Amino acid sequence: MRIALVTAALVAAFPATAAAELTPDGPATLTSVSTAISTSEGRPPAVLVAVRADVGTGGQAGTVRFRAANPQTALTGDPVTLPAEPGSYTFPAPHIAWDSRTGSLGIEQTTGGHALIAREACQPELGRWADPCQLQSVKVLRPDGTSESDDGARLTLVGLYEPDIDQDLAGDQTEDRTDLRVTAKRETNGAVTVTITNAGPRSADLPAAATTAPGARWEGCAKRAVWPWLPDCALDPIAPGASRTVTLFAAAAGTVTVGAEGPDLVAADNVAEIAAPPALALTAASKQSLRRGVKVRVSAVQAGRVRLTLKLGKARVSRTVALEAFSERTVTLRPTGPKLRSLLRRAPGKATITVAAGGKTAKVKAALRR
Repeated sequence: MRIALVTAALVAAFPATAAAELTPDGPATLTSVSTAISTSEGRPPAVLVAVRADVGTGGQAGTVRFRAANPQTALTGDPVTLPAEPGSYTFPAPHIAWDSRTGSLGIEQTTGGHALIAREACQPELGRWADPCQLQSVKVLRPDGTSESDDGARLTLVGLYEPDIDQDLAGDQTEDRTDLRVTAKRETNGAVTVTITNAGPRSADLPAAATTAPGARWEGCAKRAVWPWLPDCALDPIAPGASRTVTLFAAAAGTVTVGAEGPDLVAADNVAEIAAPPALALTAASKQSLRRGVKVRVSAVQAGRVRLTLKLGKARVSRTVALEAFSERTVTLRPTGPKLRSLLRRAPGKATITVAAGGKTAKVKAALRR
């Protein structure tokens, strides 16, 4: 099997002259065991991503495989070359769910004689929960099945881990990186169509969107909670190359920001601006018939009653209708009797259609024929 490379340079975290005992000679599996009391409060999900080996003086180089275990599973990593020179070295770790209180680390060695054992003197007078020799040990398992316990010893290994909120066994800080992009488009009814695209190489398992627009509400979001944040809009997973579309109802300007479980690869395209919508919106076909009725489409960002008025010269017809917020409604202005005759006398001609409510207005022009 191919030997993996050391992934971090020698650092000063472990003194170069630190004394350490050597692991036994020959092939063996060594595991640090701790029975110390620890707290039991819940912690956010995490994943083991690397192992730091603090190598002491006097040992020899050799091939080892790091072994990691939690209460549910145990995994062994690829072979690596452990240097003889004292110092701290960082190696890839088997990726398993990790809690430093319940996880254990070990090595599978080939030659042995590695300066990886630290020891504390036994103090039996302190009792079961304070004597180092009753709280920690190194278990040694030989290929022939025989085993022994080195009480008071521990392997000088440190598990390095990262949050793993989506529990996909990829560290959220350095490994689980996606590239989300967001666009926001105001529609004719004033609502905003928000499109989130995953342009990255990994699935975004916990994507979410938020807005700074006051009083806004979302439609089309996932019906689930996302820990540890409470986003405005949680989304279902987005595969690489896929998109998700939701609707934002915002009566004011603001921004839309998207993100997922890890830092985004290109953060600059995670934010989209949304302009303030018009209070009232009105559209109509450019050519219309009086006898068939003049059709308009009208919407408002606030629910309420609006007044529609069609004017051609001095002739006019009006109608009051109720609107729901961000809901476009088609209304037909169909004059009858004297108002129709008055408008017909002036047709064909260019009419002005106006909608008004709360001191706000919007208007369009339409060519009217009889």
